[in-house]
Amino acid sequence: MCCILKMAAKILENEKISRRTALAGLAGVLFGNSFVFGQEESDKTRQKQDNLEDYVGESIKDYASIATLDSLKTIGYQGGYFDSKEANCWRLETTFIPFYFDENLGENRIVIPSEEIIERALTNQVNKNFVDYLENLKEKGFNLSYSKPVSEVTLGEKKVDFTINLPIVLRKQRTVNGKESYIDERVDLKNHKVSHDFPLLDSLEIARYVVESRDKNPEVICISELTDLVREKDLHVGLYGYDKIKDFEGELIQITESKKEMENVKIYLQFLNKFKRKKNLAPTKLPGY
Repeated sequence: MCCILKMAAKILENEKISRRTALAGLAGVLFGNSFVFGQEESDKTRQKQDNLEDYVGESIKDYASIATLDSLKTIGYQGGYFDSKEANCWRLETTFIPFYFDENLGENRIVIPSEEIIERALTNQVNKNFVDYLENLKEKGFNLSYSKPVSEVTLGEKKVDFTINLPIVLRKQRTVNGKESYIDERVDLKNHKVSHDFPLLDSLEIARYVVESRDKNPEVICISELTDLVREKDLHVGLYGYDKIKDFEGELIQITESKKEMENVKIYLQFLNKFKRKKNLAPTKLPGY
């Protein structure tokens, strides 16, 4: 703890450093395992905590960008769903991937989430991210209260817009002339808007094409048409054999950013297709990628 407090003090006492650096230092302290407040803190240590509290309000506002981007990554990875109970899905240890096409289900074989379902999933995820973050702050010793977050999400053309409403009260403890007092600071996120470049609508259009093609003929897909669509959207699609589903043939589809180097590529949307019989589906590589 001593080392972390020294680091925080050094960051906060340097008047020449930028606000961004100070907030970065705060984040490191908040999420460090050794940052706790003991009952025998010295006045000097209390002053350091007071200084940290001054940055909490700004850190909460800055966290909005992190919370919203994380929700996009999480929901995209989960094929547009927030809860596995909402979808026919393949469950993994800590997450799940939905089936958009399941040949075994007859008339119900195609289930692709609507824009409304995806927007609701993103809303639930960003609200959860904020609650987890604020509870983490409380565990670290900060005295705050908040109402249930209310967020709105809109899928736009190659971007996603978030509007966040979250009333927060941060109670700061101060010691003046040996006497302790409290100051309540409101840190309200009211109609707080955040936007990210994230082509979910384009990804959904590609997903529909792949699923409808598999529905017409599970063993054949028109690569030239798919390639034209993917290039038009400036995205990449990978179709990979997925052999983990017993007695069925699986296919994992990932729609990602278009990059020559596919390491650390952004996944915008992924899902599974499942077929009744073994089709020996080979991974498909599109021309030009």
